[in-house]
Amino acid sequence: MALVLHKKRFTELTTDELYELLRIRNDVFVVEQNCVYQDLDYDDQKAIHLWLTEDEKVVAICRVCPAGTHMAEVSIGRVITTESRSVSANHQPPSYWMESHTSK
Repeated sequence: MALVLHKKRFTELTTDELYELLRIRNDVFVVEQNCVYQDLDYDDQKAIHLWLTEDEKVVAICRVCPAGTHMAEVSIGRVITTESRSVSANHQPPSYWMESHTSK
């Protein structure tokens, strides 16, 4: 059960990938946490989208926004681990996600 890291800009996402990432965000932030706010904020188009899959199932997601998007510095947001997360996915250090962003 190897973890696979996916990294794409908004324009590189397929319709199915975008739908799945937004579905997970909606499930967690809107339904589970009952947070009524506008999730679609136009930062997605500027962000690098990272997600981990295990056996082709998404186990974690986040987006990395470049400096100046909505903060002066690079920011990591919309961080979620799914209920089906594995111990290995849940314990990746922040540097694991950041190294993936800075390598491009």
